[in-house]
Amino acid sequence: HLEVGIAEQNMIGTTVGIAATGKVAVAKSFARFFERAYDQIEMGAYSQANFKVVGSHVGISIGADGTSQMALADCGFMRAIPNSVVLCPSDYVSAFKLTQEMLNYHGFCYMRTYRSAQPILYSKEESFPIGDFKVLRSGKEGCVTVLSCGFVLHEAIKAALYMENEGIPVCLIDAYSLKPFPHEKLKKLCESLQTHHVFTLEDHYESGGLGDVILEALNGSAIRVHKLAVKDFPESGSTQDLLATYGIDAQALIKQITDVWNR
Repeated sequence: HLEVGIAEQNMIGTTVGIAATGKVAVAKSFARFFERAYDQIEMGAYSQANFKVVGSHVGISIGADGTSQMALADCGFMRAIPNSVVLCPSDYVSAFKLTQEMLNYHGFCYMRTYRSAQPILYSKEESFPIGDFKVLRSGKEGCVTVLSCGFVLHEAIKAALYMENEGIPVCLIDAYSLKPFPHEKLKKLCESLQTHHVFTLEDHYESGGLGDVILEALNGSAIRVHKLAVKDFPESGSTQDLLATYGIDAQALIKQITDVWNR
């Protein structure tokens, strides 16, 4: 373990240098501050270094830390790098398992993690292969499909339970692997369910994140994608107040699904 201090550009240079010696190197800091080290990250990936970056404290869910600490564009940055792997765990188990997957993968990987505590969703027997997703609620024919990941997947679970009690079936997916993403698997699932509307819920700006991943996956289909994401510069506040204010909590998802369902 090397402590580099508040110097993320130097941290990535050190990480890539260690990777060049044949070791598996991992850099860890607030995700927001890795954005200032993007040049070093991109050049490390360009050199085919076997290094990993873990960015914590992502999104508005960190609450009172404020805008300057919130990573909201990190998925767009990291997905843009050719051959990159971008992962977004939603609980302790998936974070642990995806760390193992990341360390066993040769090449550049980025994993975004959140700050606040959330319930454990998975048993320790679950596996999380890179390039896949988890179906948490299978839905039924004619249902809507919701994809989420990270902190707000727990908001999506609340919304799905409410919608099902209201008679609106939901297929709920944990899209933990933003890149690579199983495009064909999602298309086939939506076709089998005769899904016409897909909703994405993410703690990220509207551009570059999960919503764009799903738009790419379903490109050319007749399925409408509705993106719930952060669409403005956020303020400081409590986690739940911010999720509600910027439209990425359970209630916002419930409202959007209900509006579409009742058209």
